Amino acid sequence: MIRSNRAHSLLHGDPEQAAAEAQEILDRHLATLPEDGASMLRDVGVTCAVTVARGMTAADELDPAEEALLQWEAPLLRDDPWHHRLFADAWNEWVLGVRSSTTLDEEPRRRMESLGIDRMFERLGAAVDCGYRDLRELNSTESLASFRGDPRFQALTERIGR
Repeated sequence: MIRSNRAHSLLHGDPEQAAAEAQEILDRHLATLPEDGASMLRDVGVTCAVTVARGMTAADELDPAEEALLQWEAPLLRDDPWHHRLFADAWNEWVLGVRSSTTLDEEPRRRMESLGIDRMFERLGAAVDCGYRDLRELNSTESLASFRGDPRFQALTERIGR
């Protein structure tokens, strides 16, 4: 966990170094992860995967970040609401990275943004399906502000409020 925390802390300084270090940790843990799940390894794997994707996104490496998120979701996600919530955060940050990128033309930007928003809402929906109920967190997270007008966000908050 120390190396995972180190990689996470590097994001505030050097996102590329954080991504490389977290990638190393993730690869090592994914190689030893049993199919039936060792929850601590899975927790580390999810944290590292999200950290790598955030590092790539912060470094404006959006295509590799997208590939990484798509590759890591299947082997890491199970019925854990927090894991789905973390991947939703990673997709959220990826969308915000797409929006702020200075290297994308308009059409690829729209396509990537749409894909990322869909993936973010899929992960949020899965988190709710698995028991995530922190309505206050969803309504106060600043990076989700631009998504609150989306009907899918409203539907999620209504599902939690029931």
